[in-house]
Order: sequence, then structure tokens, then C-alpha cells
Amino acid sequence: MPRRFAQVIVFVEKYVLSLLFLYFGIEQATAVHADAEFPALVNHLLRGVLQLVAGIALLCNSAPKRLPADLAEIVVPLLGSYFYLLYNFAAALPLPMQQMLGPQSWRVPLAAIALAMSSAGLAIAVWAALTLGRSFGVVVAVREIVRRGPYRYVRHPIYLGYLLHIASLWLAMPSAGMALLVAGHALLTLWRARLEEAGLSAHSDEYRQYAHRTGFLLPQPFTHNATPSPDRAGPRSRRG
Repeated sequence: MPRRFAQVIVFVEKYVLSLLFLYFGIEQATAVHADAEFPALVNHLLRGVLQLVAGIALLCNSAPKRLPADLAEIVVPLLGSYFYLLYNFAAALPLPMQQMLGPQSWRVPLAAIALAMSSAGLAIAVWAALTLGRSFGVVVAVREIVRRGPYRYVRHPIYLGYLLHIASLWLAMPSAGMALLVAGHALLTLWRARLEEAGLSAHSDEYRQYAHRTGFLLPQPFTHNATPSPDRAGPRSRRG
């Protein structure tokens, strides 16, 4: 990829995408209903805070030591960031794909579990984004390695939070259509994380050593093998 094009993408990420995140964050925060119940209110605010943190972090992030190397390192993260827009079209799916799977009596318990799971995932993502600070980014690039906070235990705590939130969307609306959307979103998120590992590990021996001591999405005691393959590792730069 031409270096000039990669520099333009990083510029757009910093000064355009940041404003989009701030816009969605403000919209989310101002859309809170005064009569919203406490659990739902917390979840709503967490979504707004995550968007605001992402916007501010992008505006303040440091210049990358390594720019995106190919189109996949740009396109996949962008698709992952804005995949949520596709959920707005769930109501346009054929009626059989909108029907709830399982008995109606499950709806309330599943909704409660979904709310708790989503809130936990969003809280993890906010914590991790705040920890990344100026190393935060959207496209795959290399900045300072971060090993504090949740990054002491896993290499991609933000994506762990995203996956919890994504899974909660299906629990809240357990239909075949939503299952397809959620599966696609989850696979895209994992692909995004693996792209980062591949690009970042090639740049830093320090990160490869760090990756040897931490899990991919779960802490090492919960994984059989947290050591990435030789082409799947790297420093902090982005959303993961």
C-alpha cells in the first residue's frame, strides 16, 4: 500500500472518525429517557460513554510507528466499527427469520441476562479504551505497547467486551435473523483482532514476549494455549 494513502487514512481516522464517535456518543447520552429503569439506564449510558471515549482517544492518539500495510487492515476494522448499523435492518428480514426461537416464557429471563452481559461487556470495553489512551485507534497501526489495566491479563479486552455485547444482542432478540447478524459481527470482530496480531507482531519482539504471557481474549488460566502463532501477534495500536 502506498505510504501516502496510509497517512491519509490515519488522518481521516483521527479527525473524521473521531467526530463520528463523538456525535454518536452525544446522541446516545442525550437520548436517555428520564423514566428509564436503572439497569437499562446504566447500559444506555455505558454505550454513550464508550463512543465518547473512543472519539476523544482518537483525537488525542499519538502518531503510529507503523502505518496500515494493506487494505484489509483498513477495511476490516471499519466494517467492524460500523457493523452495528446493520442491526437497524433486522425488522426488514422475512417474518420467519424474525420469530423468536424457543418459548415466549424465556423472553424476560433472556432479556435480563442480555442486559447484564451487555453492561459487563461495555464496562470492560470502556476500561480498556481508557487504559489504551493515546495508543487507541481504529485501523491496524502500531503505537506504544500497553500492558497495564486489563492488558495485564488479555491482549484484546476491548474485543472481549464487544463480543459479550454482541452475544447479548441475540439473547435480547433470539431469532434466526439476529443469529446470522450476530454471527457475522462476531466473526468480523475476531478477524479484526487476528489482523492486528499479525501486523503488530511483525513489528515488535517486545509484543511477542508480552503475547506469550497473556491470553488472546481470556486470561491464560482459562485458555489451553495463549501463545499466538508466529504470524499472529503485535503491540497496542487500536481498539483491541
